[in-house]
Amino acid sequence: MTHATDLAGPWTADPSSLPADLATQFRGVMGWGGVAVWDDDVDVVDLTRAFAARVTAECCGQCFPCRIGMREASEILDEIAEGRGMAAVGIPDYRLPRQVLRAEVARVETLGVEIRHNQRFGVDVSFDDLFSRGYEAVLVAVGAHQSARMGCEGEDAGYDGFMPGVKFLRDVAFGRTPLTGKTMLVIGGGNVAMDCVRTARRLGFDDVRLLYRRTEAEMPADGVEIAEAKEEGVAFHTLVAPVRIIAEDGRVAGLECRRMELGEPDSSGRRRLEPVEGSEFVMECDAIVPAIGQVCSVDELVPETVAVSKWKTLEVDPMTMQSADPRVFGGGDCYTGPSSLVAV
Repeated sequence: MTHATDLAGPWTADPSSLPADLATQFRGVMGWGGVAVWDDDVDVVDLTRAFAARVTAECCGQCFPCRIGMREASEILDEIAEGRGMAAVGIPDYRLPRQVLRAEVARVETLGVEIRHNQRFGVDVSFDDLFSRGYEAVLVAVGAHQSARMGCEGEDAGYDGFMPGVKFLRDVAFGRTPLTGKTMLVIGGGNVAMDCVRTARRLGFDDVRLLYRRTEAEMPADGVEIAEAKEEGVAFHTLVAPVRIIAEDGRVAGLECRRMELGEPDSSGRRRLEPVEGSEFVMECDAIVPAIGQVCSVDELVPETVAVSKWKTLEVDPMTMQSADPRVFGGGDCYTGPSSLVAV
């Protein structure tokens, strides 16, 4: 099978003019920038490295790789101890095997990218630090690490047994057992909530319940995640909303809930949620994990020259991904808002 890709850089129309080491890898090149054609016997990583070296050595000054310098735009700062980011600490390994992530990271590093671990932006390094070291551009792609609030009485009390879903998954990814007991309640209906309930079962919780304020048909989680959570013994409680956390001696003991019902559609066409008066009840439990969504906090990191939206996401040009500060670019969840790792 043959493959082809567009290339940027100072290539000539005559393949015979290429250096000998590249001529053995490329079957044909044509045009300014050109197209490379190769077959299955060629290692694409080696091909890319060779191309990067060629562009750096023969800079045309007319394309992005040449202007920036591909060998120099190659450092990633990651606060995680191993360079796998939110994909590793936010998605359980039964869904995204760690060996797959390690292989992906290794491929990036073979291109000359340096990954500096345990670097928390705003604490260990700053924009001024990077610019003073000669970097001309910084891409901010810090994700959405904070959990959305439930608006439930007691969620800020610091009770033992209460932990936001993002932190729960992160701690488990680091090999810890952050919560213990028999019964766990997880609030939410998205994929993070499904990750939490399924992880709780793997930690040994016998009774894991998912609480969602709307119907199962309205859950944003993938259908396969919902089905597999049920197969693993998770109990679903829909049209239920949390009201108050009940604690004894500073530890979670239960959750007061209220039943909900769907009312008339709102302006968007979605049926309104309405509480059922007098329907309050209590679920006893040992742990509560809210997983109703994630929020960005990029406003705490970027300089004042960079605009931030009311949702605390970066405001950038959608074509160039460049912010109001021409040195700062944005990407990922801190630009789009919380989303999937891979979207199709």
